[in-house]
Amino acid sequence: MILELQIELKELKPSVWRTIHIHRHATFQNLHNIIQLMFDWWDTYPYEFRLLDDGLLIISKRMKNQMQQSHKKNHYIYADETKLEDYFKMVGDCIEYEYGLTNGWRLEVTLQKVLQPMTKNHLYPLCVDAGNELLNKIGSKRESIQFPFGKQRALQHHNLVNRLNEKIADNMLQFSTIDRKTYSKDCWIHLKQATEKYYDDKPWEDLTNQQIFAIYDEQFDEYLFCSVLGNDNGLYGLSVYVGFNGLLSLHTSLTKNLSIEQLFQLHANLLLQFEKNIPKEAKSENKSTPIFCNDEVNAQFTSYQPGYFPWKINEKEATMFAFAIEQTLYLHEKVKSGYVIPNYIEEGELLLLTQEKNGAKNVETYITFEQMIKQVLPLQLTISELELKQLKTVERATDLVVEFSLQYVNVPIQRLKDNRPFLPLSSVIVNQQTKQIIYHNIYNARLDYLNVQAEFLHMINLLGVLPTTILTDELTYHYLKPLLQKEAFPVEVQGELVVTHEINESVSQYLLTKAE
Repeated sequence: MILELQIELKELKPSVWRTIHIHRHATFQNLHNIIQLMFDWWDTYPYEFRLLDDGLLIISKRMKNQMQQSHKKNHYIYADETKLEDYFKMVGDCIEYEYGLTNGWRLEVTLQKVLQPMTKNHLYPLCVDAGNELLNKIGSKRESIQFPFGKQRALQHHNLVNRLNEKIADNMLQFSTIDRKTYSKDCWIHLKQATEKYYDDKPWEDLTNQQIFAIYDEQFDEYLFCSVLGNDNGLYGLSVYVGFNGLLSLHTSLTKNLSIEQLFQLHANLLLQFEKNIPKEAKSENKSTPIFCNDEVNAQFTSYQPGYFPWKINEKEATMFAFAIEQTLYLHEKVKSGYVIPNYIEEGELLLLTQEKNGAKNVETYITFEQMIKQVLPLQLTISELELKQLKTVERATDLVVEFSLQYVNVPIQRLKDNRPFLPLSSVIVNQQTKQIIYHNIYNARLDYLNVQAEFLHMINLLGVLPTTILTDELTYHYLKPLLQKEAFPVEVQGELVVTHEINESVSQYLLTKAE
């Protein structure tokens, strides 16, 4: 079941409020995280939920010492151990939330409805309604902003709800009701069992990291691209590249000569690495998930996603990785019996492993990168036909070379405490000859077809002409491909965008300074 909660800052006029849908099994820590995103806060101060009837407090474990040292007589429990359904039982149930505790923000969270999920695959939590923006708080001054007139108000509401849902998608793991049944404590047990078998089997003795095989995970409707590590280097384990971003990063890392920094931005994979004799202090600092195989070896699992800092894997990724290990071991048995998996670098093909519709047996086919990328995620043209027609008529400059690139800046920013930090996306348009910045902006967004093509269109509108040459990087170029298939715009890939690199280095230094 899904809870519809109304979250309202009543101390403001007009009031600022959000309506969310969230799983009844979610915790108060999950609710705290959503509130932080809904009101554009950064999880900087302590918080507490208060049950108005009996004075019970629901707090973060980070506040444990503070509560023990205080003279408050309130009983308290921990937010990450307490489910919403335990205290939101009847429509009208209300709990107070305070953020900041001293001269902080106070909100009321009220249960409005208990609903069936929209569909079995619909993802939660999500924002379904919202009213007014929280403008600022300077000292005792608190303001909200609204647009009272017809279309403006409707536009504000639509954009506000969309923006809030983007924040949730970028910063939290969303679950469908099916996911909730799938992700359980058992996923870690299954992963541990599969990992121990993988270590004992040692598939790297027969496979190289260039023998790439793809498996289709029907449970998550996702393709996983696997590379066995250990034959050609000292890193023993398994790398599982997930979906479109995974395939693109795998192909690029194997076929292009990229720096470590460039690879870091590209990688979309789950990494299993076996390590021996790791000091305890190193384990505590490692943002990966450790699973112990024996007294000497432990398996470190790390999740890499474009635009995010490397982090420990979550329940979904653990379930996915266990499936990938099982399929890898199945193929390894076949290889030991003489089966051949193509070398991706030498033959330009990978092995695709799927199942027949009735699930009776596996189907094995060879497939190229271009064929696979269309199957995983077809190229997307996101600008309109009218906009494309206008681009085709733009006058071409006679001597204008620009660098156009969207890249992640390698400075992790943590939006929510204990949650995965993101990397800001830097959009740069610069005159390469004069080094003059034509346009530069920083976004909390992910690289995709929509963002890149929109910025390309924005560049042409800013210049008023089509540059003689547009230099870009490999990844930005890929997201421009659908546009380039429609019209031969003068876009070239360059290994290093010198001016862009200088700008992004300056941005990195600035952000690091602000973070100190």
